[in-house]
Amino acid sequence: MEWHIWDFPDNVRIYFTDEFKKYVFETLKKICRSRYRLAKILELHPVTVKQYELGKSTYGRTVFMPVFVLKKLIEILKKSKFYSIIDEIEKHITKMRLKGGKSSVVYNPTLPIKESEKLYSFTAHMMGDGCASICNAYYCGPDRELIESFKKDLEMFGKIETRQFVRQDGTIHGTVYLYFPTVIARIVQHILDVRFTKPNRVPERIFAASNACKTAFLRAFYDDEGCVSVKKIFLTQKSRRILKQIQILLKSLNIQTGKISKSNTGFKFVVKVESYENFYDSIKFEHFKKQKRLENIIIKRRSKPMSIKYRVLDLLKKNYPLTKYDISSSLGLRIESVHEALSSLHEEDKISGQYVSSRKPNLWFPTNLAALSHNR
Repeated sequence: MEWHIWDFPDNVRIYFTDEFKKYVFETLKKICRSRYRLAKILELHPVTVKQYELGKSTYGRTVFMPVFVLKKLIEILKKSKFYSIIDEIEKHITKMRLKGGKSSVVYNPTLPIKESEKLYSFTAHMMGDGCASICNAYYCGPDRELIESFKKDLEMFGKIETRQFVRQDGTIHGTVYLYFPTVIARIVQHILDVRFTKPNRVPERIFAASNACKTAFLRAFYDDEGCVSVKKIFLTQKSRRILKQIQILLKSLNIQTGKISKSNTGFKFVVKVESYENFYDSIKFEHFKKQKRLENIIIKRRSKPMSIKYRVLDLLKKNYPLTKYDISSSLGLRIESVHEALSSLHEEDKISGQYVSSRKPNLWFPTNLAALSHNR
């Protein structure tokens, strides 16, 4: 999946190389027979068209062309079958910004924008600790590793000048505010149909993206919004809808979660204990402290002997169906302990029992292997 310049919002403004501008407008004037007729088709004043052609105003100021004008130019070129010029457009864009002389510029923008891990990482960070107001776009937080990670995400859009300041707010080193060209935020919000200010849902496109993209999105989202305590991994949000969508993404990566419940700040859910290993292997954190806590949880889990319940489940996955007496004999456990483990696993829908007769014990097997058990 990729998005071209003509897929961008109409208020994005671009600047071409001088040579390409000259070539395009000479071709357009030949097609329309004059600049005046071209202006009429574009519904613009001839002076305005001349400014776009020259790339500067009568006072010598640089003039950027709005994307809505470019779209009209492309239609004219299409009708006259000048497809070769259309194919070259993105290669000759040297600058990009929003309307306004003080608007920050993206130099040598990377076009088209391609679906990637960095795109979704940027998006998740902006939904988390980012902001995209009318005048400014920034990402903020006290953790320097996340600021550096966000800078790397920005590299996918082209050559960008950022500025930052540190606000002393009670954190150890203060909160960093990293400002970047607002045009980037506007473009991504538009192409992914998502909000960065008071977000109410994740981008629909993420559900069809690769697992690598889903992982990048979830990692960035958890870096900003997730929490890791001594024993729990949980996520809080004001939007219940966003949490429900995050659960769907986690499930697609084989990570199970608990039910959504109310919290002091909105809603939350936890990652189930049995999915900690999967979370650790696939998601992880860029946030240093959260990653350290997650590693400590995993180390403690791996150092503990496997509980009876999971020893029983592990045996059934390797050799099934089995009776409780078979399990007791294989694992050297008391029948009572095996019975308790089987009851717990059955309640969690991890195993199923096959009734044989009133004189024979049940045969047990993993739930997802129920169909296979009848053929064994």
